[in-house]
Amino acid sequence: MNNIKYIFRDFRWTVVNLDVKKHWYVSQISKIYDTTKDEIRKSLSDPRSKLRRWEISESELWDQFSQNLGQTTHKECLTMFHKKDDILWKPYKSIVKFKDKLQNLWFKNIILSDEIQAQGENIRKIWRYDGFEDVILSCDIWLSKYDDVENNTTEIFDYALKKYNIQAEEVIFVDDTEKNCLAAATLWIKTVHAKDSKQVIKDLKKILNI
Repeated sequence: MNNIKYIFRDFRWTVVNLDVKKHWYVSQISKIYDTTKDEIRKSLSDPRSKLRRWEISESELWDQFSQNLGQTTHKECLTMFHKKDDILWKPYKSIVKFKDKLQNLWFKNIILSDEIQAQGENIRKIWRYDGFEDVILSCDIWLSKYDDVENNTTEIFDYALKKYNIQAEEVIFVDDTEKNCLAAATLWIKTVHAKDSKQVIKDLKKILNI
């Protein structure tokens, strides 16, 4: 018998899918700056992390990013994270249905996601967080899973446990990024590394013994 009470879930590719080919901003930015996607990810990583923690503004993000590439800021990027058509989510129906079943069994389902403010607001506008008991976004609490992995810390998980006054043994964490799962596991949080919806449901059933 387990004592699990809460299911913490990442959002992208765990609850919903995104049309990556058409709407992944890395592809769009690589065309604007005429460079590779790998260079975009590398140059954007540090300023994007700072933006999640409100250390810099969105315009400063693009200035720092452009400087990393040795270019001036392209105006097309200034509204990149604000475009509603950038967030065309398709919920995993089986995941949502199973989430509802877990709620009927009194398990609390919480979103725990790294997100910048503009994209978080866009997602909220199209109500894709509906049906979850609570939502924790990195941009709202100045903590992120990304920073925890980079710094070998567990601050965002510590925050969530304290917020709900629960122990690590009472939580399952679901994320599509293995490094995030490993960070949670250092606190003895049970984890599910999400690869596809069937596997997530199977692993959750096994842990919960349902």
